[in-house]
Amino acid sequence: MNKLLKVLGALLLCASGAASALNVSYKAIDLADNVVGEDLWEYRYVFSGRTFQEFETVEISFDPQRYSNLSAPSDIGPWTILITQPDASLPADGLFEAIASIAPIASPTGELAIQFVWLGGDAQPGSQIFRLLNEEVEEIARGRTRAEGAPVPEPESIFLLMAVGTALLGVGRRRRERQRL
Repeated sequence: MNKLLKVLGALLLCASGAASALNVSYKAIDLADNVVGEDLWEYRYVFSGRTFQEFETVEISFDPQRYSNLSAPSDIGPWTILITQPDASLPADGLFEAIASIAPIASPTGELAIQFVWLGGDAQPGSQIFRLLNEEVEEIARGRTRAEGAPVPEPESIFLLMAVGTALLGVGRRRRERQRL
């Protein structure tokens, strides 16, 4: 039983450490429309928390059924921005890549922004998939952006529950085997 408590303690430490990973939050701003019939918006991304590895590139995907005409404002700070437009005819997601001019970045500050035409109708723009890449262009983290002020999701909780359940099943099996002897 003592060994089980040590394993559970280690799992809790791992899960609590993962909660401080980098979070990418967004603020969706409805802009004045430049073209009749187009719904112009802007996302402002803010980084918080920290990563356990340094990264150089942030990639954010845009669904071609909901987004078009991606563009970046001119003031982007220490980032080089590459944009691939979403294409509903393929279908291919749009891609917003922000590459650090001063790399790698251990704890980013400031904002990144992107403007787009929203094709989602009455619904408001929401979360997107993001990836963090290191200098070797290897993925070191992935997740979903979250609305500014939204609680930070803790997917480690499911892993922790599964690990505890598996450990308890093992303890129960050992007890039954001992009782048979």
